[in-house]
Formats: sequence, C-alpha cells, structure tokens
Amino acid sequence: SGLGYYELAITGQKGDLNYDGKCDFFDLPMFSASFNQSLGQAGYNADADFNGDNKVDFSDLPGFSGVFGSSCQ
Repeated sequence: SGLGYYELAITGQKGDLNYDGKCDFFDLPMFSASFNQSLGQAGYNADADFNGDNKVDFSDLPGFSGVFGSSCQ
C-alpha cells in the first residue's frame, strides 16, 4: 500500500550524454566510456553512436565533434 509503479524515460540528443541540454566538456568522459562498446555491452550508449552502426568507435568522432559546444536542443 502506498507503493506505485513509476516509469522513467530519458530521451537524449546525440552528443548530450549527460542529458543536461548541452554538448560540452562534461559529455566527453561519457563518450570515452562508450568508446569501443557495441550494442548489448554494458558501456554502450546509443546517444554516442552517431552513425547508427550499433557501436561507438572512430567513425563516431566526427559526429561528436560536430555537435561539441552546441546546445543539443
């Protein structure tokens, strides 16, 4: 009694890996943590997978660089 069911959905933008509305220095460690991770691995972050190939690698760096310093809105 008194306990309910709650669902939390976090929807991020590509590059905004800490979900603060900005693509900045604070997202860089999270991008690095996802690097060389693939879909199904614990460290994989789809918001760091810019080319949508289900892995975060060197091919995603241009996408991250392109949004770095923006508001990601």
